[in-house]
This record gives sequence, structure tokens and C-alpha cells, in this order.
Amino acid sequence: EIGYSLRPEHWGNGYGSEICTFLISASRQIKNIVKLTAIIDPDNLASARILQKNGFQLVKSGVLDSLPAEIYDLVLY
Repeated sequence: EIGYSLRPEHWGNGYGSEICTFLISASRQIKNIVKLTAIIDPDNLASARILQKNGFQLVKSGVLDSLPAEIYDLVLY
């Protein structure tokens, strides 16, 4: 599990996209990783957009640990 958070003054500078691209690339180099899963707050439209641009597909919306959540998957192979 890997998580990241950016302070608001850094939003919109491409850091989230860069982090996502790097993590996907690094994951593709590990043979046993076949799928990545991302969990976001449904209100965080910027995170959803980053995931969608990188090929993640929404698989579930609901509540996780008593918080609203959207779950996205990316199949690597």
C-alpha cells in the first residue's frame, strides 16, 4: 500500500500525475504485480481524473472504513 497527499498550494502543478506515472512504471517492473488498486474520496475530482488518464477503471463506489470511497483498478498484464 502506498499513499500520498499534497498540500493545497501544490495542487494543479502536475505532481499527482507524475507520482501516478512513476508508480505505474515501477510496478510494471515487478513481475508479481498484475493489478494496481487506487482508493480515493469521490469528492476529489482531480485524483479521479489522474487515475482515468492513466488507464484506471472505476470498479466500485461506496463506503470504506466508514468513509465515502471510489475504488479504481489498473490491470498491468
